[in-house]
Amino acid sequence: MTDHQHWPHANVCIFPTIEDLSQAAAERTVKIVNEAFDRRGRCSMALAGGSTPATLYRLLASSPFRYAAPWEKVHYFWSDERCVPPDHPESNYLLARTTMLCPLEVPESQIHRMPGEEDPSRAAEMVENKIRDVLEITHGFFPRIDLVLLGMGEDGHTASLFPNAPDLHESERWAIASVKPGGWRRITLSLPAINHAHHIMFLVAGGEKAHMLRRALGDPTPEVPAGLVRPVEGELHWMVDQAAASDLT
Repeated sequence: MTDHQHWPHANVCIFPTIEDLSQAAAERTVKIVNEAFDRRGRCSMALAGGSTPATLYRLLASSPFRYAAPWEKVHYFWSDERCVPPDHPESNYLLARTTMLCPLEVPESQIHRMPGEEDPSRAAEMVENKIRDVLEITHGFFPRIDLVLLGMGEDGHTASLFPNAPDLHESERWAIASVKPGGWRRITLSLPAINHAHHIMFLVAGGEKAHMLRRALGDPTPEVPAGLVRPVEGELHWMVDQAAASDLT
């Protein structure tokens, strides 16, 4: 049984297990992709890293979902990436490639990874130029990616946007370099680039994230970057399991 909660800025769907969550996310992804092709004749997605999206990717690459949408025609970007080579075990690109893109036989021409092996600032510039070229966006406008997939960390970060980081105030760039405190250097989509998407879908599982999920759905604060994801015009869906939703009333 699914519990649907409507918050002022988001729809929250609560599922008993991560398997149920992933099944529903796969169904919603298929719907978004097909509607994008019907309305605009094209579709773009920004993929996320992490174990919960990986479960979704494996589902999309298996029957019946692999036959439910023209996956080979979608343009694939990433919401963030660690500054590692594309064959590194920590690469978000490698995760998506092995779990979904290769099994679906997506052409290389449709895959636009973040070049983690480059200098982060240079890589962010390359990402922005690639998005502009592929989506044919004129200067002065933000991209309208059809679907941005996101996760949320126990500290409330999303993509590679971390608590109280100066990056959260970026207002012009689409992609930026960032640093996880004590961790990898990163490349990430900026908040404005995420918030201009047609659809944004969070995938969140685990009781360790319950407190931060409640904060993210409350008043926006730089202490909880995931809570700053508020679409300009698009739709925001939080797909969460029962454990992650345990602090919600």
